[in-house]
Amino acid sequence: GWGEVQYVNQRTWEEAQKHKRESMPEKPHAKLGQLAATAIAGNDITASCFYSPSLCVSNSGVLAPVGLCIVAFVLWMFRKVYAEVGLALKVNGGCFSILLNTTSKKIASLGACLSFIAYIATAVVSASSASQYLSTIWEGNNVALATIVILAIFAAINMFGISDSSTVALCIFVVHLLTLLALCIASLVYVIKHPAIIVANYTLPLNL
Repeated sequence: GWGEVQYVNQRTWEEAQKHKRESMPEKPHAKLGQLAATAIAGNDITASCFYSPSLCVSNSGVLAPVGLCIVAFVLWMFRKVYAEVGLALKVNGGCFSILLNTTSKKIASLGACLSFIAYIATAVVSASSASQYLSTIWEGNNVALATIVILAIFAAINMFGISDSSTVALCIFVVHLLTLLALCIASLVYVIKHPAIIVANYTLPLNL
């Protein structure tokens, strides 16, 4: 009536727990898939193609392709570093996780804050550029209000979770690629039909 006493060998108990873990089926983690993951990462690059060249051309003129090629070359040189970090630290957190494993918490927090500010600035610039493009089609468009609405829409989408966001990102990625393809084809056709324009562009004096 007072119960019982058992003496359990530590090794036997550990083996039993190990057998229990191996026998229990693990729930598979939900994965986005290669296409959805590519869309999320690819939107950052393809979206930049719509407003970065125009800003570069307005300041560099005919030397804009040189500047863009330098940027592409720098990113190409860091490709192995990005791949190594992504494979070594398969966790969320971006530069915070990287700095946390290589430096102190203060520096990692500073890097995270700077990245957060950079992401907000990029989102605002992208939304503002989209609103300005919309103004060329709709004259009554309020750029500031449209920018806020665009940011609010994507903030709401992000609150639903990464799975829903990836679906939207995939649709945007496809639209980006189709738009870039159409733009390249239209530009090529225009250059073939009007070769004098591109020749005139590259005979302009350099504004250094």
